[in-house]
Amino acid sequence: MSTAEAPAKTETIFRFPWKEFEPHRWQWEVLSDEHRFKVLRWHRRARKTTLALNILLRECARPPGKKTLVYVAPTYTQAKSIIVRNPEMLSKYLPSDALARPFNESELFGVFHNKSVLMIKGADKPESLKGINANGVVFDEWALQKRDIFDETFLPILKENNGWAMFCFTPKGKNHAYEFWRRGKVTDWPEWKSFDLTAEESGLISKEALEDARRTMGEDLYRQEFLCEFLEEASAVFKGLEHCVHQISLEPPKDGKVYVIGADLGRHHDATVFVVMDVSTRKIVWIERMTETHYALQKKSLAALSFRYNNALVHLDTTGFSAGDPIMEDLQDASVHVEGFQFTHTSKKALVDGLRVAISQRLISVPRVPETEQLVKELQDFEVKLGSDGSVRGYGCPEGEGYYDDCVIALALAVYGLKGDLYAKREEDVSGLYESALEDLASAQRLGF
Repeated sequence: MSTAEAPAKTETIFRFPWKEFEPHRWQWEVLSDEHRFKVLRWHRRARKTTLALNILLRECARPPGKKTLVYVAPTYTQAKSIIVRNPEMLSKYLPSDALARPFNESELFGVFHNKSVLMIKGADKPESLKGINANGVVFDEWALQKRDIFDETFLPILKENNGWAMFCFTPKGKNHAYEFWRRGKVTDWPEWKSFDLTAEESGLISKEALEDARRTMGEDLYRQEFLCEFLEEASAVFKGLEHCVHQISLEPPKDGKVYVIGADLGRHHDATVFVVMDVSTRKIVWIERMTETHYALQKKSLAALSFRYNNALVHLDTTGFSAGDPIMEDLQDASVHVEGFQFTHTSKKALVDGLRVAISQRLISVPRVPETEQLVKELQDFEVKLGSDGSVRGYGCPEGEGYYDDCVIALALAVYGLKGDLYAKREEDVSGLYESALEDLASAQRLGF
């Protein structure tokens, strides 16, 4: 039986009004299941989103009408890009005459003739999700969303409406998505059902493409993305971080010491972060994070910090003329030693790779103090970014509310500022790490850092 065919008994039960949708056999399995809460642990490019959208369209079109169905992606931008702007999604599967009026591409909703409503939302705008009288919700890339979106926002409404929910994801470690998947595997949750599909089982991706993905991504990431294994840190960029975080304190400046500062300037809603490192010990001695501050205050704060730490050299993100360059010029006029760093796709990858090596080889030390909690969280969250074909396209923080990379970039700039001192013998042996770092020096240098 081809993947486009459906069992005869299933086809008579579920007849889609949109002929363009031809479910493969595993999609039919989900369509024919009557559990209230469904969890799909499916591999990358298994057509999870296609299935989710068509289920929502079917529910909107089916009598008696006056229902509200919701699609939720990790971010509003993703939701719009995936569902509305992609010609293989909404415009393909939803005939224009199915709606009472044209789909609202500004507010991302459509009203059907039977007065049912399809809403497209992003989990990064939780305020837009409150008050929706939902009858059914699909969470796409559930592993990248916060579970509160379901537990606190939608579950009470779905209980009241006897509604349903579907959670689609490819694993990202053993987080809440793993917990939801486990619900569908045990008898304690009779309303839940989990569905598994690996790329090697589905045959939807050629063996040649899978082998190429394995070579490009590495074994752990391949096992996560295509074999759907729940692996801790498979997509993490900074592995071995736990060996760099120690019970040490931040330090005031000391006479004779040389320091370097990494500075990531906040733009719009981003934070501004300054990280100060002792060159001789390669230890973070100060970190400062500011939000909602004017550039004038940022300049004064950075200049004061540089002067305080013995005229420390500042490595400043100067990407974009509107902010970085003028601030660097003003700092230079104020006698601050500062060097600019222009971010491009290539230079950012090189910068982050330098920090990856520093952490994996235990060459730097991060104090375990309240001031570094945000930094440690960002380092833990930072992940490999994959293209739709599974190729690695860069690094960054996860999409969605509550994820940032300002501290990571500031630290990466500070480590970049260490230059050759990154591999020099430490002035003091922090937590006994020097010997182990020295043993790994040769392998780090082979990587070009």
